[in-house]
Amino acid sequence: MRVATPAVSTSRRARWAARLAGAGLATTVAIGVTTSPATAQEAGAPSVAGVTPTTTANGNRCLDVLPLDQVLFDIQPEPGMRFSFADDGDAITTVHTGPQGPLLDFDITGPYAARAVLVQGQAEGTTPPNSNNLFLYDAAAGFPTGIRADQDLHAPQVDSSYLDIATTTICIIRSPYNGGS
Repeated sequence: MRVATPAVSTSRRARWAARLAGAGLATTVAIGVTTSPATAQEAGAPSVAGVTPTTTANGNRCLDVLPLDQVLFDIQPEPGMRFSFADDGDAITTVHTGPQGPLLDFDITGPYAARAVLVQGQAEGTTPPNSNNLFLYDAAAGFPTGIRADQDLHAPQVDSSYLDIATTTICIIRSPYNGGS
């Protein structure tokens, strides 16, 4: 690599320092260009219950986004299967395809509800997964005791399409539904 202006010093140490600084700057610029995302990710449309997601890069577990006192169970059910998380609680998730890509529905039984759902997206052929959409069912969203079921949750979108769903995490709380407290 050639420096635009010649070094004034005749010291070998100073010339090598200038060369290394120039190489470091070029490497930093090259890495920044190659690792920057091609397009920005957006949260996308609200769920059927009207909860607007927020995009987060904070991991994919409940304690990454909620305080400990707001999480009773942290589950990652496989789509289409019943996931039992207590003697009296189950969660069922299904994935279907909408016009913008994969959509997730969930239903919880027993005296429980979802406080939050994290839907982790992954672009085809990429590793590791990209960011998450956080659907938060709290008083600010109109659900002070959580929600038992919702539909059309999704991963973040790039351009006009939702990313593939890599992982879903449901943050379970006790709720007054079916006698919970």
